[in-house]
Amino acid sequence: METTLTKNRKKQLSQDLWIIFIVSFVVLAIFMFLNNKMKNFAYDSSINIVFRVLVIGVGAQFGLAGLGITIVCILRKEKFQSFGLNTKNLLPALFLVDTTWRAQDFAGVAFVGFVCTAFAHSLYVTAQ
Repeated sequence: METTLTKNRKKQLSQDLWIIFIVSFVVLAIFMFLNNKMKNFAYDSSINIVFRVLVIGVGAQFGLAGLGITIVCILRKEKFQSFGLNTKNLLPALFLVDTTWRAQDFAGVAFVGFVCTAFAHSLYVTAQ
């Protein structure tokens, strides 16, 4: 089945892509501009590591990947449900828990987390 786009729809999609592109690069420029302050924040051991990861990691991830499309959806007055996003099983998804997981699955996630933590700690120790 071949889908043809009208000229107006192509123009709208082009504008949407430019909005996402510009927002992503503005966020990237902000992160580059604040590089030293963010590095100092990341290495500040007086602040909880979970909070540091949330602020920097989630902020960067949402800023680069989600902020642009959120702005486009607000400008176009579209709902995220129109793209298939729903609130069914929202809490398990937020905590990355699948209701069909077995004990081996949790052990695997814990092992990967342990290996990543050990690797990050070794990088931190060698950087000092």
